[in-house]
Amino acid sequence: MTVIELVLAFPFALWLAKGCRSQGLKAILLTLLTIPFFLDLSSRTIIWRALLGSNGVVNTVLMELGITSEPVEWLIFTEFSVFFGLAAPYFATMVFPIFLVATLIDDEYLDASRDLGANPLQTLFLVTIPLCLPGVIAGVVFTMVPMMGEWVVPQLMGGGKVNMIGRSTEDALSTLNYPTAASLSAFVLAVLVLLLAALTLLTRRRGGIAGLFEALKL
Repeated sequence: MTVIELVLAFPFALWLAKGCRSQGLKAILLTLLTIPFFLDLSSRTIIWRALLGSNGVVNTVLMELGITSEPVEWLIFTEFSVFFGLAAPYFATMVFPIFLVATLIDDEYLDASRDLGANPLQTLFLVTIPLCLPGVIAGVVFTMVPMMGEWVVPQLMGGGKVNMIGRSTEDALSTLNYPTAASLSAFVLAVLVLLLAALTLLTRRRGGIAGLFEALKL
């Protein structure tokens, strides 16, 4: 799910930082991205059940249009619905770090790449993405770690049929199985430490841009 979030968030963050020329539109989009932080996750998630359920809006529209003759069952209480429910809450946590790093990229580096004959894809993969890697790692940290501990969305959107680490930890605690809960929590903590170590490696100061590329070669 983290990879899906990265694939969706990276082009959007890059466009927001370098492609969006309207400051008003940029301010509106950034404001919209902050809205989820002010709403309770369970309140935001429960709405999707009304939209994706057997008698929900989506199935009603599909049947009215003749696309299907009966409700689409896989829209709710499946892995798809859990992934869908996780996409919106954690989209902003992936976008913001990449956006901030992309904003700091000097346009002269991109211009120099084009002047040296690089096509847009070469500029993207050889210049833009390496310079955005600290933001990508930070986005992965801020997205994957809390997502691993998530249990509200799997419970509400999965209907208890989709298991994740967060829900397993919650079940272990509810049955007083503390060793299992501690092991799962330690695993999440170990992943966080590894990701933070990678972020430190990529962003430690070694002479600016040259130092960043030197760190990437380690």
